[in-house]
Amino acid sequence: MPAAAARRLGRSPRTTAWPSGRSANAVAFTTAAVLVSPRRDLPLVPVAAAVAFSRVHVGAHWVSDVVGGVALGAAVGVCVHLVARRTRGGRQVGVRP
Repeated sequence: MPAAAARRLGRSPRTTAWPSGRSANAVAFTTAAVLVSPRRDLPLVPVAAAVAFSRVHVGAHWVSDVVGGVALGAAVGVCVHLVARRTRGGRQVGVRP
């Protein structure tokens, strides 16, 4: 992507936006998907990383906001995976026997 195609916001964030919700959502989805099917869903990892990087690059968040979002998203993804396994009797969700 050409440098001119990326739009920066031009100003630093004025309010506290901790954690970055978009980073948290991307990492939560990716974490849960990769835990279910690592080989198939591993290509999602660079997409989640790009979402997190883009939040800082365009000036929407501070790095600490994104790091917090990534940590929260990973924790939520693991929790969702564990709850899904428990409610499905130990079987992995979405994987046929």
